[in-house]
Amino acid sequence: MNAYEHLQREQDRIDNEFARSLEQSTYEPTEITNLKKTVVRYKAALMLISTSEDICEAAEIATGALE
Repeated sequence: MNAYEHLQREQDRIDNEFARSLEQSTYEPTEITNLKKTVVRYKAALMLISTSEDICEAAEIATGALE
């Protein structure tokens, strides 16, 4: 699995978790905000990988999403 596929899979997982959390209302507003930020970081990393050869920059963004 390449970096793009890995990030796409993680983005899908987070999107699904986010959708479930809204349905179940199990997260506090701050947790929902953090999930949204994580999704944005993954999407930014995916865009960099798909449009650029700078995998290191994309990896740094993705790593920030995991912190």
